[in-house]
Amino acid sequence: MINPHPQRGEVWRVNLPEPFGSEPGGVRYAVVVQNGVLHGLRTRLVVICYSSINPMRYKGNVFLPKGTGGLPQDCEARCHQLYPADVRRFIERVGEAPPHTLAEVEVNLLFCLGISSVRETNT
Repeated sequence: MINPHPQRGEVWRVNLPEPFGSEPGGVRYAVVVQNGVLHGLRTRLVVICYSSINPMRYKGNVFLPKGTGGLPQDCEARCHQLYPADVRRFIERVGEAPPHTLAEVEVNLLFCLGISSVRETNT
């Protein structure tokens, strides 16, 4: 059993629980979006990736061509599918998303969350 330490920007295969309704489930690729400040936690926030590409390219979805972050096929990061995955669900690190790809995921994640600007606070 490996003891994974997923880092922001990495792409992993994760084993999600049985889905309910339209929730993601099963083994999926995911991009870690949680920052390092919270790495004392046993969970990591990830954006779930799908190999079925929607030709409509909805706002909030980021196209990830084969090879991006080590992906074996074209995928779509669906930023509305933000998931808190326990580190024990991480199966295999496949690579790291390039900085411009991670930035695109961040912009679309903020859109999906309805956040128009981000300000640092000292709280």
